[in-house]
Amino acid sequence: MKRLIWVGAALAATIAGATSMIAADVPLLTTSSGLVVRGTIVSVAPHWSGDNARIFTDAEVRVSEVWKGPVSTGQLITVYQPGGEIGEIGQRIHGVATFSVDEDVVLFLERRGPRYTVTGMAQGKFRIELGGTDGRTVIAHTSPDADLALVDPTTHQYVSKPALSLPLLELKAQVRASLPKAPIETGPKTPTTTVPAIKAQP
Repeated sequence: MKRLIWVGAALAATIAGATSMIAADVPLLTTSSGLVVRGTIVSVAPHWSGDNARIFTDAEVRVSEVWKGPVSTGQLITVYQPGGEIGEIGQRIHGVATFSVDEDVVLFLERRGPRYTVTGMAQGKFRIELGGTDGRTVIAHTSPDADLALVDPTTHQYVSKPALSLPLLELKAQVRASLPKAPIETGPKTPTTTVPAIKAQP
């Protein structure tokens, strides 16, 4: 099974201010994530790490739909990202997803202890809004991120990946199609009884 991973050490370093990452489509994001949910951002809070050397930002998400993983609708989960601003001090990590309160999002997530991180950095966040030709279709958008240098998983060459925009129902269908298929239970076989033939009396 394919997993979404960081590019090798030589490529993982920032290149011209961008973080290198394997380019991921929806199936790869799904298989690489332990949790895929739709939800609303209810709070965003930066904080210092335990050693006061780094800033992290926690986003609390109220889950409205569960597409993959062991959480429940209505549950509040915490997604953390490296970087953020506290007072006059800011730390920026190229390529991470950003959040704002009241955003309606679909998130592809990996568990890290009691919290989660976004799979594939900014690639694993889809923002939900109305769109389409009628202005009433629910559309999922990724954010174009110039700070994320994407590498083709097959050729290992840098690729240009435009922001993805598709109907929410199509995104959900792609996720569901990428989930592992449950084995078919056949149950115990019923033993076959052979009845001997009865000869007719002369």
